Amino acid sequence: MEPRLLLLDEPLSALDAGLRERLAVDLREILHAAGTTALMVTHDHEEAFRVADRLAVMRAGRVVRAGPIADVWAAPVDTETALFPGYARVLTGTAAVTVLAAVRGSGQAGALAASRDEAVAGIAVRRSALVADEHGPLLGSVESARATPELVRLVVDVGDVGLVDAVAPRDSHWGPGEKVRLRVDPTRVAAIPRI
Repeated sequence: MEPRLLLLDEPLSALDAGLRERLAVDLREILHAAGTTALMVTHDHEEAFRVADRLAVMRAGRVVRAGPIADVWAAPVDTETALFPGYARVLTGTAAVTVLAAVRGSGQAGALAASRDEAVAGIAVRRSALVADEHGPLLGSVESARATPELVRLVVDVGDVGLVDAVAPRDSHWGPGEKVRLRVDPTRVAAIPRI
């Protein structure tokens, strides 16, 4: 029997993280090899990214955004939709305008370059969107720093933006009160349209 459609409800949720990651890749390969379409329900955005070709975000029983994963990621329709696929927070008001200006000033703004300030309700940022860079346009004061195996995670107070997460190279050393310049990685932010 070769089903045309499989319905999968949280198929990997009870597994430990390492096994879940491996099986998600295997599941994707098996579905592609068999040519079988699957509708998978998950609350784990990383799992959805590993398995799916397309993503639908539902809220209160309604699809609020659907399409290829890259499109859903790059253009969330509202704050809640932005927070599901892994954006850490959504900046609004002066904070959003300040970050948007920093992205535009980088010369690497991509789709954000065309965003008019009055058309933007907010800017969704990943925890790694702000990066320590001595030439960065944003200046802040380090509140805390925590080393991880890959990088240093900072919490920085940036004037008009407020407290934000940032990252620095693993071999850097930051302490509370130190000044740090930040640049914005435009691939780690998205504009939320004003509706």
